[in-house]
Amino acid sequence: MKKALVLLFLASLAVPSASGMQSEKPGANPAAGQTELAPRFQAWSDMVNALISAEEKQVFLKLRNDRDRDNFINIFWQQRDPSPGTPENEYKSEIERRFEHVNRRFGHGSRPGWMSDMGRFYMILGEPRSIERFDENPELYPVQVWYYSGDAAAGLPAYFNVTFFRPRGSGDWKLYNPSLDGPAALLNVSRLMDETDYGTIMAKINQIAPTLAGPALSMIPNDTESENRPSLRNGLILARIIESPTRTISSSYATNFLNYKGFVNIESSVNYIPCTGLVALTWDPRFDCALLAFSLKPKKISLVYNPDRDQYTLNLKLNVSLQQEEKAVYQYSKSFELTFVRRWRTSRARSCRPRSSR
Repeated sequence: MKKALVLLFLASLAVPSASGMQSEKPGANPAAGQTELAPRFQAWSDMVNALISAEEKQVFLKLRNDRDRDNFINIFWQQRDPSPGTPENEYKSEIERRFEHVNRRFGHGSRPGWMSDMGRFYMILGEPRSIERFDENPELYPVQVWYYSGDAAAGLPAYFNVTFFRPRGSGDWKLYNPSLDGPAALLNVSRLMDETDYGTIMAKINQIAPTLAGPALSMIPNDTESENRPSLRNGLILARIIESPTRTISSSYATNFLNYKGFVNIESSVNYIPCTGLVALTWDPRFDCALLAFSLKPKKISLVYNPDRDQYTLNLKLNVSLQQEEKAVYQYSKSFELTFVRRWRTSRARSCRPRSSR
């Protein structure tokens, strides 16, 4: 399928206060907190709290009207749509299901489930492949081990576990970090033991809960490198889990949304390609008017190859908009199609040369 590359050019008239961006409210703080959001936007912000990047969140909180917030949310979901050509966004549907689940299952007192450690990791990783519970042995604090199959594209191991426990046997479930908490934190009798004596502590865990011994030291099953000490890889795995929702998402669409939100439709924002450009405004006495010349250089382009014709095609669409404050005074649009033919040089190196352009 051919994809059009949309190049956007924005220019302001040479008049005071000429700008295409919407004016901010007097005294508005661009970094205002979420307390200023309407309930439906606050609910969305809560739902994606563990999934949104710092740059995306910062941009969202700077938006000053509901139209821009709605557009940003639509683009946010489209950036993550696993099948853009279908009516349903499976990722969005799954996140909404997870959000309902965590608030129903992991809430405690006045704190909603999405704010809990269990809720946060469930929002990121989804339903575990299996769960092992240790809550009937008086020598252990309540413990749950969630087992997952990892996604290599997200930088995760093929198999790993995430462990939660209740310190002192009550209260909220807390994420267990083997490297920071240490296996002694899982034992109700650790006060009677030397917490730095890993050999004795692990012997005790092996005695009362053999299958907990592995997760007590490492998030990777059968990690034999630990040798009765917490694995040094635990911190790295936790960091990769937390960053996994945004690992394949470029935040450039969000950082540029503030500049282009008044000009660009949602589809173009989703397919945003960074460009560098030059602009020159000169007066032409022959025509008695100002001439605006500009040059755009996209950071990357996509070519469509036609094997029947042995050629590549590039579709360009140029949109020009001049605005005085929020009023459009001039708009221009033109599409270009460039065709390249592949030829063999004597060195048998490939070369792409323009055949025709319109």
